[in-house]
Amino acid sequence: EATRFVLTPRQATLVYSKRLHPDYLENRPSPIWPVSAAAMHKNCSQRVENLSHAKESHPLYTPPREVETIVSERAKRAVCSARVRTLANPKPNRNDDDDDDNAWDWTSRKSKEIEASDRVCHLAQHKRSHSSYEPCRDVRWPVSRGA
Repeated sequence: EATRFVLTPRQATLVYSKRLHPDYLENRPSPIWPVSAAAMHKNCSQRVENLSHAKESHPLYTPPREVETIVSERAKRAVCSARVRTLANPKPNRNDDDDDDNAWDWTSRKSKEIEASDRVCHLAQHKRSHSSYEPCRDVRWPVSRGA
């Protein structure tokens, strides 16, 4: 039984080549401009000549190798074991028997039924504002006649 690959919708969109921008002009003039004859025969300084030479790479540098993945015929014909098939399946949801609206709620029923102590309820109450606190003034407020 051969492995069957299924693409996600995102992967299916990535398969196609990238569309060009609508303002892109394909037949643009070349960025290379003509060089005058006088400039071609001009002698340059030693510094400019040194800069014109290609930079040598490090002596210990090795260029990246070509990717050559050779899959053997035996691997192509391989059949996965029952254990691999079970690992390929998604984990069963622990709350499949529940009909709760929130499938991601892993809280047990017992912990949902427990009531908090008086002390915890007291700590859960919000902190009261200071007695001299005045809330922010509205952006629009009535202007007095004296103004």
